[in-house]
Amino acid sequence: MKQVLITTGATVTFIKLIRYTLSPRFVNELYKLEFTDLVVQYGKSPDAETLVRSLLDKLSKVFTSKEGIQSDTNGGLKLCIEYKDAVLTIKCIKFDRDLVQKYTSKSDLIISHAGTGSILDSLRLKKKLIILVNDKLQDNHQLQIAKAFEEKKVLRVASTDFDEFIRLVANSEHEEFSRLSEPNGSMVEDILLAESM
Repeated sequence: MKQVLITTGATVTFIKLIRYTLSPRFVNELYKLEFTDLVVQYGKSPDAETLVRSLLDKLSKVFTSKEGIQSDTNGGLKLCIEYKDAVLTIKCIKFDRDLVQKYTSKSDLIISHAGTGSILDSLRLKKKLIILVNDKLQDNHQLQIAKAFEEKKVLRVASTDFDEFIRLVANSEHEEFSRLSEPNGSMVEDILLAESM
């Protein structure tokens, strides 16, 4: 199993990230990289679920799908699609409190919004991480946070350009990512001391 996890956050639905990662071009790139599983955590918005169903329906028409879109008991959606001799299982979930344990820990690549919790969860597990910043948010501190982590070379930040996003995903397979250093117990004190000077 080779899995990629897409996490858009639980509260604000990140439409662009959903559209990018449930597009035929992105799925084709996953086939090239020999991924077998794609998990998309799309949030609790009814609009997001409608969008996800629509995009899965389009994928089922572009690629071969014997079973079509299936629903599970938790409100998740699943689609198995085939391309040549490969099968990709796409699982779309609204939200799961155990996302880190069930999905992040088992994924080879994480593609995420720039929420601090999502970033730290992925980096603590030493996962390759690509961030797509939600440019629709007001007071977009997420870009600053993502760029600060990118300077440490622990993740990559994609611009909102789809072609660049696809290139980053394609190159992630062979690219080295630095590891987040272990937490320093005095980090908070160091930051407070620096701010008080």
